[in-house]
Amino acid sequence: MHWLLLGDFLSTWGYSQVLALLNLHLLQQGFELGTIGLANSVSFLTGSLLAIPAGLLSDLYGYRTGLTLSFASLGTAVWLKLYAHSPLLLCIAFGLVGAATALSSAAKTPAIATLTRTSKLPSALALCRALASVGAVGGGLTAAWLSAQSGGHDLALGVGAGIASVAFLPLLALPRDYRRVRILLFSPKRFSKPSAEMPLVPFALFCIASSCVFPFINVALAERGISTSGIGLSFAAFQAVAVLAWPLTHLLGRSLSLGLRISLVGLLIACGWLCFMGPLHIWWLGWLVWHVCIGTGYSFFYARFGGADSNQGSFFALLGLLQMAAAAVGSWCGGMVAQIGAFYTFVLAGALFLLALLLIEVQGSVRRQ
Repeated sequence: MHWLLLGDFLSTWGYSQVLALLNLHLLQQGFELGTIGLANSVSFLTGSLLAIPAGLLSDLYGYRTGLTLSFASLGTAVWLKLYAHSPLLLCIAFGLVGAATALSSAAKTPAIATLTRTSKLPSALALCRALASVGAVGGGLTAAWLSAQSGGHDLALGVGAGIASVAFLPLLALPRDYRRVRILLFSPKRFSKPSAEMPLVPFALFCIASSCVFPFINVALAERGISTSGIGLSFAAFQAVAVLAWPLTHLLGRSLSLGLRISLVGLLIACGWLCFMGPLHIWWLGWLVWHVCIGTGYSFFYARFGGADSNQGSFFALLGLLQMAAAAVGSWCGGMVAQIGAFYTFVLAGALFLLALLLIEVQGSVRRQ
């Protein structure tokens, strides 16, 4: 398990370090913002198209193969981005990022579930997210420090790309898990389970709610009068406080249902808290609660799915597609609501979290009957 965590940490650190300065580098290379935006869309398109093949690969050849290919693809993509001198190469680089995301989505949760006892699965998932948050903060801070020391961004980009390139090496120490299984992509066994065991609709609502807020939080901060540099520091702080989700998940990990309910109730409280234009330090406390509960919520949802049965990569590929579609719907809804005011996105998110909580309660009652 520790080799997987180390590889994921290095990959997140290196890629975040490059991502912090990548757009500046691409603009300096002569790319236009429209071209960069188009290349980014290729990443999402590739990730969607390769989700199912990535899940099948993970089922046939095991999580180690899927994760190794994912991290190696990401390391290759980083170097291609830095040395791309044409829109085609840039699109290929972003396409590799999409492929890496698809492979990781299909293999990471089954890997953690296989390497961890079922009772420890929520805590293990939260620890993985916490270390990724630390890596993201470390990558951003390292990029800023190296840029300040060198007077440019070439050194920071090179170091970040180097770290991302070697992130796959710790995965080679994972136990071999080569296996051939009968692929049941739309397995009746999996999808006929009681709805309380497979809360797909509440999970979709959870993803929509979180996605309708986060893309527009910088607008909400600007409405509060926060400067541009302050917004940048705020995002680093948001990643840092997400680490608190790990000990909380560990504390509540004995009961997935209880942990999930507490996470949703905490998000409801945070949404109500954030709707009020009170003192800034009080508003920050509400945002801290939001980030911690988002982290615990994702961990408990994935632990519920991970413990369902055989943890097939094909199922988690489908789950990744569901999350991506929900994120797209949430971003669109959030954008529409943010035109009225960014703080109204918290009202919409609160309503969706409440609906998800009510559905989980109804499913639990049906199961008990």
